[in-house]
Amino acid sequence: MAVTYPSTYAVTPAAAMVLPPSDAAPVSTAMLNAAAGYQQHTPPLVSAVYTVDPLVTRQTSFRVPIAPSDDGLVYRVRSYVRTGTGTTAISWSVEWQTAGGGWTSIASGTTSAGASTVVEISTTATIPAAADELRLRYSRGTDPYTPDSVTVYPDSSNAPSARTASGFWPYDDGLLTAAGAPINTELLHRPLRNARAIVTDRQQCLLSWVQEDDTANARYSVAGGSAVDGSWVLLAHGVASVPYAAGNITATVEAIASVGGGATGDLIRISAGGEEVTLDADAAVNAAALQCVVQSPGTLGASIRWTVWANNTSGNETYPHAITAHYSPTHAPNDLLVKTPDAPASTHILAACVRGVESLLLSPWAQPALCYDGGTDTDLLSRRFVAAIPPACQFARAAIVRSDLGQGTLQSDSTIAATTTSGVPASPGSAIVTVDAPTMGTESYFDVTAAGGSPVVVWSSGDNLVSTPPGSTQDRGLELVEALAAGYEVIEVTRSYGFALHLCRVRSPADWQDI
Repeated sequence: MAVTYPSTYAVTPAAAMVLPPSDAAPVSTAMLNAAAGYQQHTPPLVSAVYTVDPLVTRQTSFRVPIAPSDDGLVYRVRSYVRTGTGTTAISWSVEWQTAGGGWTSIASGTTSAGASTVVEISTTATIPAAADELRLRYSRGTDPYTPDSVTVYPDSSNAPSARTASGFWPYDDGLLTAAGAPINTELLHRPLRNARAIVTDRQQCLLSWVQEDDTANARYSVAGGSAVDGSWVLLAHGVASVPYAAGNITATVEAIASVGGGATGDLIRISAGGEEVTLDADAAVNAAALQCVVQSPGTLGASIRWTVWANNTSGNETYPHAITAHYSPTHAPNDLLVKTPDAPASTHILAACVRGVESLLLSPWAQPALCYDGGTDTDLLSRRFVAAIPPACQFARAAIVRSDLGQGTLQSDSTIAATTTSGVPASPGSAIVTVDAPTMGTESYFDVTAAGGSPVVVWSSGDNLVSTPPGSTQDRGLELVEALAAGYEVIEVTRSYGFALHLCRVRSPADWQDI
């Protein structure tokens, strides 16, 4: 007997449930799928591409609001850092705190770094349930570097042996694999309860905009020089993907911001499809619930359009440091398949258990709107990050935010290189997806740069779904690695101010067993 955590999901064929009273295997598979979900359901806790000065020779520091699992999970923390000249190693650290109570280190180290390359820093860190923010720091001595991004998601090493705070109850396979093992109602309920506990406990990142936490080093501030005192200045614009969201959802939006002087109240404004909230800029983590308007609800293309604004008081500066949003689907953990004593389990009850677990854990999670500076400096034109891909996904398109902040090279096309499509970091030119630069139209205006109001438009890579790169790489979806487990795509995009993956083809549940 053992508590087992499979590395992939197993889809039960319909034939396995023809004579359920004679075989406990389908229920055991449902139990093991729920266990697999504990390691394979990995929506990012946070994913952010940094807005930062390029090629700095000092320490950089970023605070990011979070809402971690109740289970105190081990998380994978993956950062990308671009280097300039020299071969000095990159020093890094990860810390957490709650309500400003003081920082606790949970990971640190050094990673070797060559000149003029992109370095991946990957580590694990246990984040307690009480944490409400992380601080990530990087340095490279006197050699220049640019922090590109960070993505934090549950690590596959999590394997509890006892009931957890989220309500997940591990399954000892001896309960059903022993000769003559009975199938009781608790064993029918446990896999569904476990799957619901996992999905509800793990927040899904919907939005991020992050710059340095030190006012002296923050790349942008809102002041009279960039806008008229007291007017709202656009910081970020993006479109998050929320596949199959049935209707409007309630998200938690969070902000860390500070001021150079004056009042701190209601200086950050976050909008989600028309509904909005304002948050304070008092250097603490401030949060509020926001009803998000979902476009195309109930479909794979369901999405939320985000805008983030900042304001200042007369004669003072406001420094936005981090703005994030997250949500988790709502599932009633105590819904029972068998509510009263009844005859032995019937096929429809068994199917509800088995298919219910599969549906919960193989359904795609949200893909956040990543918002950042990717065009005001030539050393920020290329940005690299990792995307966590749900099971059973085949193709995605890119929703890219472009801004007309200048002439000439800034009007060149955007390009996207992904692990599967083009082999990042090798990126063969024939497989890079090109996105035409928009030539007209606008959805909003950036003016934090004091550039006189720069038009912003969301552009798509297209959803042409081909399994090999076509002769022309334009108007093309991004091929993903389809599997009955989570996957991770390294993505590099050029000339953009925002990015989100939008899934455009996933395997039908009726065909999951063919993966």
